[in-house]
Amino acid sequence: MIRLGVFGAFDRFNYGDLLFPLILERTLGAVSVELEWEYYGLISSDLSRTGGKPTKSISEFLKSKDDKVPKVLIIAGGEVLEASWTTVTSYLLPKGAEVALRGIRKIAGERISDLISRLHLRLNHDRPFVIGPYGPSGRMLVLYNAVGGSALSLLKPKEKSIIAKELDKASYISVRDWATREHIQSLGINQEVFLAPDSGILISDIFKSDASEDYDPFNSSGVSRGGRPFLCFQCSRRFASGREKKIAESLIRLSNDRKLSIVFVSIGLATGHEDQVAVRKIAGFVGDKVPVLVPRVTHIRQIATFIARSSVFVGTSLHGVITAMSYGVPFVGFTSEVSKLRHFLETWNQTTATQPIDIDNMNDAVDKALTGTQHQRQELSSRLKMESYKNFDRMQTVIQLAVNGQWMGKL
Repeated sequence: MIRLGVFGAFDRFNYGDLLFPLILERTLGAVSVELEWEYYGLISSDLSRTGGKPTKSISEFLKSKDDKVPKVLIIAGGEVLEASWTTVTSYLLPKGAEVALRGIRKIAGERISDLISRLHLRLNHDRPFVIGPYGPSGRMLVLYNAVGGSALSLLKPKEKSIIAKELDKASYISVRDWATREHIQSLGINQEVFLAPDSGILISDIFKSDASEDYDPFNSSGVSRGGRPFLCFQCSRRFASGREKKIAESLIRLSNDRKLSIVFVSIGLATGHEDQVAVRKIAGFVGDKVPVLVPRVTHIRQIATFIARSSVFVGTSLHGVITAMSYGVPFVGFTSEVSKLRHFLETWNQTTATQPIDIDNMNDAVDKALTGTQHQRQELSSRLKMESYKNFDRMQTVIQLAVNGQWMGKL
C-alpha cells in the first residue's frame, strides 16, 4: 500500500479543478501496487455533493511527520505555477472579504496581501501550488500533472527563482501548453519538461454522453433532447463585465440565424469566477427574444452533459472548451483575453475550430466551427486523449519504479 496525495484547487466550485481527482483516480488505477488516495486543498472542504472529492488542508500534510506523509504527491493540474497567495485566497473568500483583500493588494502591494493570505490560511511555504519533497527525509516524490503557467514570464526574478528551485526537486513535470514549457525551460531547471494536454480531455471517458437519468439535466430543464438544438454559452463575470448587452445581442443574432436555443451554463461558481452572475445578466438582456434556459447548476456532471449534448459550445472557460473537444462538440473560445485558453488552443487545436475570438467575431466563429466535420472533431479528441494517456503512463512508470526501489530520478 502506497499513500498517494493529490493536491489542487478542489476546495471551491470550479468545474475543471473538480474534474482532476476523478480523472487521476480512474487513469492511475493501472498501477500494480495498491494506492491509498488522499486529497488536499488549501483548506479542508467537502464538495462531494457537487461531484468533487472531500479535501484535507495541505497544512496537515506539511506538518505531518515523515511516516504520515504520502510517498507520492501529485499536483493535479490547472493554472497553478504562477498563482499568488492573494489570488488563490480570494477565490476562497466571501465576496466582501475578496474585495477587501484585493483592495489591500492595490494599496499596500502584493507582498503585504500575500502575507495576510498566508496568515489566514495558516500556511508558510513560498508558492501555493509549487511544493517540494517535504518531510524530514525528503524522500517523497512530487509529480506535476499537465499543469499550466502561461503567465510565468510576468513574475519577478525572485519569484521565478523560488519556483525553479522547487521544480528542480520534482520527480516528473508535464505541462499543458508550449508557452508554459518554454517559460519553465527558461528558468534553467535540470528536469525534463513533458508536454501533455490538460487531463480534462479524458472527461468523455469518465462521464459518457448517455449519462444516467440521475444526472440528466434535461428532465426538468424545458429543453428536450429531441427538440430544438441548442448553443451552450458560458462566460466569467470578469470577461462579461460591461459587455453583457453586446454579448446578448450577438447571441440573439446567432440564435435566430442558426435556429438554436441558448443554454447558459455556469462552470465556475467560486468567488473570482462567478459565471452565474454574468450569465444571468446576459440572459436578462436576451429576455424572451429567443428560447433561453438558465439552469441551476449543482453537479459537475450536469455541466459535462449540457456541453456534450449541445450543437456548439461558446465560452471563456478552458475546461468548457476542453470538454467540448473531448465529446467532439464544435467549440469557440471566447475571448482572446483569456491567455491560458489561447495558449492551449495554439498548442493543440491544429485541425478544427478557431483561436479565441472577441464579441464582434462570435457569429463568424460559430459558423466556422460548425462547418468542421464530426470526423475532424473526433480525430482531434482521439489524438489529445492518446497524448494524455501517454502522460499518465509515464507517471505510472515513475510511481512503479519508486515502489520497487528502482527510481533513479529520471525516466
